[in-house]
Amino acid sequence: MGGFRPYQAPSGAIESKAFAPLGPSQSFDSYDPVYLLANQLTVTPKDGSVALVAELVGFAATPATGSLAGSRTAGTGTLEQASPGNFGDVGATENVVREYIRPTQGQLMATHNFWTNAAGTAQDVIGGADLGVLYQITSAAAGDWGLVDAAATVATQVSARVVQIIGTDGNPFNADTTDTTCTGDTSGPLVVFEIANLHELTQVTGG
Repeated sequence: MGGFRPYQAPSGAIESKAFAPLGPSQSFDSYDPVYLLANQLTVTPKDGSVALVAELVGFAATPATGSLAGSRTAGTGTLEQASPGNFGDVGATENVVREYIRPTQGQLMATHNFWTNAAGTAQDVIGGADLGVLYQITSAAAGDWGLVDAAATVATQVSARVVQIIGTDGNPFNADTTDTTCTGDTSGPLVVFEIANLHELTQVTGG
């Protein structure tokens, strides 16, 4: 499974939810990083390299198409919504309200992706020495976000701190665990992280 997803740590990670109208022509997947562009929920761009602190307000709680996507019929105000049997099939309708997870202290996310470069073209090795290290985040494609084996630039790029790495045997890495190649799916390690520079996310702090 590629991309990001929430991770419930033993101590209890808490999801803080928020809502915003969907931007035009969006195609993000659940838990892709998102931000507000003209007050509309929009997938976080890579800006040619990695995610920036000015362009992260949270992680999408549903795909852009949503599970209850709909729109108001022009001139009537009638709300048209998908039936339960059509979840995800109604398209990404602009200004439909979408839910996202706000990054907060203690909110942990996880990924099987640990890229060698910001383009997300190859998987890197990860081991005990990576615990506690701060990395960039990027995407190879929609729904395929991950960490990058490179330090984030302070006050410019989103910084992800590795707090735990789960091996394929279900056991956490310790400081002496040797490097293992990430695979981008469940056959490789699971990297658990938090956003370390919450105070620099201008759309979260209002700064």
